[in-house]
Amino acid sequence: MNQLLMIDKAPTMSSLEIAELTGKRHDHVLADIRKIFDGAGISAPDFLGVYKNQQGRGTPCFYLPRNSAHLVVSGYSVKYRLLNFQQSERINKTRTSWNRRKQICWHLQRQR
Repeated sequence: MNQLLMIDKAPTMSSLEIAELTGKRHDHVLADIRKIFDGAGISAPDFLGVYKNQQGRGTPCFYLPRNSAHLVVSGYSVKYRLLNFQQSERINKTRTSWNRRKQICWHLQRQR
């Protein structure tokens, strides 16, 4: 299940993966996504998909972009909120470091 899906070249996480990660039943995760999205003013049907269950029947699921998946997962526990925060901090530090390196290179090129 730990496959990174790409929809419109954007990484996604399925509601099945969220259920597996959090230890929750998939039908509860679906209900939680609808409730969270409704509260956030996000259109849940935009992310609705179908997967084949063990009986081979098409069953609804969601394929969420990274920020929406974080929104859902972080609502389950303090631990997930902390992990989400820490990941965001790492991303911001990397961006800041990269931007600083670009500025230094630009400055050095101007001095030549």
